[in-house]
Amino acid sequence: MSSIPVDVLTRISSLQGYERQLEVASVAQQYGIAPEEVEAIVNRFSKGTPQQ
Repeated sequence: MSSIPVDVLTRISSLQGYERQLEVASVAQQYGIAPEEVEAIVNRFSKGTPQQ
């Protein structure tokens, strides 16, 4: 799986609502992964858990 850079994860973490959905969709398309996986990665990042 492609690793999403920390700055991207930080940016997504700072967003809410529709802006966050748009950014998650954009990142998912860019990295070729499902939006749900991007959200899971961001949630783990926010909790301090490393990417897998």
